[in-house]
Amino acid sequence: MNFNIRPATTMAQSLKRLSSNLQFSTNIQESLDQLLQLNAPLTLLRQYNIKMLATRYIMHPTAKDAARRLVAICNRLEKSDVLTPTTNANGISRKRPNTDAIEDLISCKRTTPIMSAPKSKSPTATKEGPSQRHQSISTQTNSEEQKKREERMARDFQKRKAVEAARMKDAEEKRRQQLMAIEEYKQQRLQAIRFGGSDTKENQKPMKPKGKRGNCFKCRF
Repeated sequence: MNFNIRPATTMAQSLKRLSSNLQFSTNIQESLDQLLQLNAPLTLLRQYNIKMLATRYIMHPTAKDAARRLVAICNRLEKSDVLTPTTNANGISRKRPNTDAIEDLISCKRTTPIMSAPKSKSPTATKEGPSQRHQSISTQTNSEEQKKREERMARDFQKRKAVEAARMKDAEEKRRQQLMAIEEYKQQRLQAIRFGGSDTKENQKPMKPKGKRGNCFKCRF
C-alpha cells in the first residue's frame, strides 16, 4: 500500500486518526501499516503518543510485527535526535565539545616547555565541560527511565491480558456447565415422559364388555 501524504496538515490529521484507532483498538493492523508508510517526523510521533500506543500491541497475535517495527523506528529517531549536535547563540556545539583548544595545547606541549605553554584560546570550552557532562548523564538517565517505563507498560499489558483471558475462560466454563445441566435436565424429562407413558399403557387393561342379562326363566314343567 502506497500512501502519498506530504503536507504537514494532512500528515497531522492522519496521525491523529491513526492514534485514535490504536487507542480504541480499531483497525489495528491497517493503522500500524499506514503509520509505517507515513515516515512521520519524531515531533509528530511524540505529539500523538504513537510509540506508547504501538507498545500495547507488541504481543498482538497478528499485528505484533508491525507494532515492533514501529517501536524500533521511534527508538531510532529518538536516538538520532539525541546524537544530533545543536548550537547555541554563540554558535558553539552543545553536544560535541570544542577540541580545537585541546589540540593547540597538546601541540604546544610537544614543541615548547611546559611553563611556556599558552593558555587555551577558548575559555568557553572549559566552562561548558561540566554542563556537557551533566547533559550527557541526564540524557542517559532519561533513556533508562524511558526504557523502564516501556518495560513496565509491557508487563502491565501482559498482566491485563492474562486476567482477561482467565475471566473469559471462567465465563466460558460456567456457560458450558449451564448448557450441560440444561441438556441433562432435558434428557431426564424425556426419559421420565417415555417411561411414564409406557407404564400407563401397560397398566391400562382393556375392559371386557358386559353381556346383557336376559330374562331367562327355566320351565319347571
